[in-house]
Formats: sequence, C-alpha cells, structure tokens
Amino acid sequence: MSAAKCHDFTMRNARTLIARSGNGESGQVIQSVTRALQLLEALNRRSSSSVADLSGELGLPKPTVVRILNTLRAAGYVGRDEAHRYRVKRRVEQLSRGYEGRPQLVEVARPLLYDLTARCNWPAALALPDGNAMTICASSASISTSAPFYAPLGMRLDYFAHGLGMAYLAYCSPAQRARISEVLGPEGSALVREREEGWLEQRIEQTRRQGFARRDPGVEPSNSDTLAMPVLHGTLVVGSIGITFFRRGACEADIAVLAAELRATSAKISEQLAQDAHFSADLVD
Repeated sequence: MSAAKCHDFTMRNARTLIARSGNGESGQVIQSVTRALQLLEALNRRSSSSVADLSGELGLPKPTVVRILNTLRAAGYVGRDEAHRYRVKRRVEQLSRGYEGRPQLVEVARPLLYDLTARCNWPAALALPDGNAMTICASSASISTSAPFYAPLGMRLDYFAHGLGMAYLAYCSPAQRARISEVLGPEGSALVREREEGWLEQRIEQTRRQGFARRDPGVEPSNSDTLAMPVLHGTLVVGSIGITFFRRGACEADIAVLAAELRATSAKISEQLAQDAHFSADLVD
C-alpha cells in the first residue's frame, strides 16, 4: 500500500465512523470534519496545491478552504510555501502510524526521485506491487518540464509490458513470482499468450542482461518510453523505480546516462532502507 493509499485508507475509515454516527449510532455527521478529511486527501494527491485548486476540486468556497487549511497548519499537518501553495507535512504519517512498510518506502524514495529529476529533468516514479499490477506510489512529475504524464500517481501498470512491472518481475524471487502468477490467474496467462511464444522469457532475460527494463514498444503512448530498475532490501525486491522520457532524440548514450542515474538512485534507496531498523520488506510484499 502506497503512502497515498495509507492516508486514503485512514480517511475512509474516519469517514465510515462519521457516517455511522449519522445513522443514529452515536450522533450526527460533523461536516467540518468530513471537509477537512476530504481536503487532506486532495492535498495528498499532489506535491502542492493552491487555494483555487482545492476549492475547484472539492466544490468548497475559498474562505472555507482557507479556514480548514489554517486549522491543519496550526495542527502541524499542512505547510505553506512562499508562493502560498500548500502541501502535507511529515505529521500526516501519524494518521497511518499503525501500518508500516510501504509508507516508509515511499517516504525514503520520494526526495530521491525529486533529486533525480532535478538532475535529468525527466520525471521519475516509484511503483509497488499491488495485487495483479504495479501501482505508482510516488512521482516527481510535478517538477519536470518534460513529463509525458502530468499526474501518474495511482496509475496501475501490468507486470509484463511496462518497464516498472518488468523491473520488479525480472528480479523478484521465485516465491514472489509464484504469488504474482497466482494473483493474475487465467487473465495473466492470456496476456502472455497474446504474444509470440517465448516473449516473456526473452523480456526477463533481456532485462537481467541489461540491468534495467524498458516499456514494450507496442504499449501506448508510443512517443515515450520508461527505463526501470528494481529496488532491493537485502536480496528481496520491494519495488521498482523508473524514468519516463520521450523516445524521439534519445540515443544509446542518453540511455546509458539515465541508467547510471537510476542505478545510483536505486542504490541510495536501498541503503537508506537498510539503515531503518523498523522497515520490513514483508510489509511491502
């Protein structure tokens, strides 16, 4: 579960309790609390938001949005920059304190993805296994001036044809791969059968030989590509990171530079996870 999903999970639980109270179990719905939770969810979907962004998305008057933001700032959950844009602060983690693993991984990876984009300009993303697909749980697309996708958070990518999925699949353990096959079931087998015989095995072998995965050329959008690598905790794959770029004008030398940058970032994430005594790869898998 990603950081965004963990926060959403907490918000949904809170809203469920509020809704129950409105059904006569323990009182009436507190609309101001509901609005504050909705606003936190909206903030959590972006790297930063303006009052106008939040007012438009939630359908709330701007004065109401400002009052809620001021309350959340006073409580330490929200910060405001010099451009008067708002973002969630680390204190938000306490709303999902009972769930460890994925939020920690996202928290470690996010600033390193931003650093990577600051160096190469292309957007970077972290994807984690999520049932029958990989889900993008952190992205630096908001600071890239050349992002093929503006808001990729929450995008679900299959394990076979997408770079982030293949980077995970090619390096995961036999036990992890078996669980993926079990979750995919007949649907996964059908996806592979649509390709020529031996296609998946060739994709895995090529990925391991190169040290990185790339999006299958037949996957849309065809004007962009993704270079991806696994993120390791010890010898266990816990996710994958990737850089997305436009195919046009990208030569092999450019690919080599991006691969080196991506490899260094993956290593930094792994190093920081290794230093966190509370991180458990079992909570990501």
